[in-house]
Amino acid sequence: MKKVRIKALVLCAVMVAAVLSSFGVFSASATTTVVYKYYVKAAAVAGFSGSVSFPANKLSVSSAQVYDGNFGDAYYNVKNGKLYFNASGSHNDLNFSSESAMVTVTFNVNDSSYNESSITTEVEEFYTQAQAKIKNVNTPFTYRSVLGAKKTGSGYVDITNPSNSYVDPTDLKFKSKFLNLNTNIGYKFKVDKSFFDTIGYTDPYVVFHYTTPDGVSGTRTVRSYYNDDNGDYIFNYTGITPYEMKTKIYAVLHAKYDGRNYQSNPTSENSPVDYCMTTLNRETSQTKLSRLIVDLLNYASETQKYVPYHTDDLANSALTSAQQAFGTQTISQPTLDRDVNHVVLSGATATWTGFTINLNDAVYMRLHFTAPESSNLKIDVTSDDANDHWVIDKSSFKKQSDGSYWYYFKAVTPDQMEKNFYFKIMNGSTVISNTYRTNIASYIKRGWNNSSTGDLLKAMYKYGCSVKNY
Repeated sequence: MKKVRIKALVLCAVMVAAVLSSFGVFSASATTTVVYKYYVKAAAVAGFSGSVSFPANKLSVSSAQVYDGNFGDAYYNVKNGKLYFNASGSHNDLNFSSESAMVTVTFNVNDSSYNESSITTEVEEFYTQAQAKIKNVNTPFTYRSVLGAKKTGSGYVDITNPSNSYVDPTDLKFKSKFLNLNTNIGYKFKVDKSFFDTIGYTDPYVVFHYTTPDGVSGTRTVRSYYNDDNGDYIFNYTGITPYEMKTKIYAVLHAKYDGRNYQSNPTSENSPVDYCMTTLNRETSQTKLSRLIVDLLNYASETQKYVPYHTDDLANSALTSAQQAFGTQTISQPTLDRDVNHVVLSGATATWTGFTINLNDAVYMRLHFTAPESSNLKIDVTSDDANDHWVIDKSSFKKQSDGSYWYYFKAVTPDQMEKNFYFKIMNGSTVISNTYRTNIASYIKRGWNNSSTGDLLKAMYKYGCSVKNY
């Protein structure tokens, strides 16, 4: 027999006074009932057996029935807060004449404190033959009582033909998640393409829930995704700063089926540091991966010191001495430099006046320049890679009180610290400045022995080199 874990679908029927709100508490009425309905999709004449646990101090079994076109009694025993189907062995398993059926268990609610929201923790294992699958349908929906009396509900499921509405929202889930280690820090959450291409879910999006080390909680909704080489859906959570790598994050996947909204169970909650340590604890020697993880944690810790931010709980605090040895121990000072006059323009009217890099966030460049006032100002950017080309509109510049500008170039990833980028200031389609060749390594070179930033720059460079080698 194949074992399948399920969650129960709950409906409540109040025989005397209907008093129930979603996830509310049942009224203190001896005639209040709660109905568990399990949809079973099976091959013809497939068997079904199983058990349900329930809080015996709050519920008692009223009846159990099976519906596969006609209502019939289901054999069961109750013992120690569990309902067992066919537990005595004196009856055959339930046999269905159709390929789908529904098992209904009705409980009397004997305690008004019973809460519907706890029901999913009280369903145990069911067992099916012939690779049968147990399914349930989300509330609310139109249903029929176990005695055949019609009751009013809302929704779209007709239990007289369960196979017509065969969908299990609890199946919606992530396929995997992993941490970006070779680009700016972030998570990638993968969803199997079959949910959309085969089952028919639509309009997917992910709600990320986070809690920073400061205790600040919030959510971020991500609707954009891309498809990997296998066609699976990838949702990115980006923008994790190195000094906030202990931020706890979990995700919930949302999608529609037949116009109805469904959501997955939350993923486990962890931080990038948790993810790194779990991965690192499986490593027993210095590999490209273990070196990268240790260099990343050391870099994150240096940014915490620089900001400063929770310096009493550094990202690398859990590393053992053996694990610290996996990281890059020594590294040579970079030799690359920058050239503000890489290509000289005669009669230039715009001038490059400064360059720095961001030290407490993702790796990116900050360029300072002056230029004549014009609504058509742009920056043209290329690199050593012939495929790279960006044209940056004036709206992305930050104008200063003296009329000069800062521009933040954020297309650099950690593995590109030694990559040259070429910047030209434009007025419309006309070049009005010298071409500025620059790179991250040139800034690191100049600050290598700086008393306030040298340790951070060295850690950043080790991390960037590890990313590139990885």
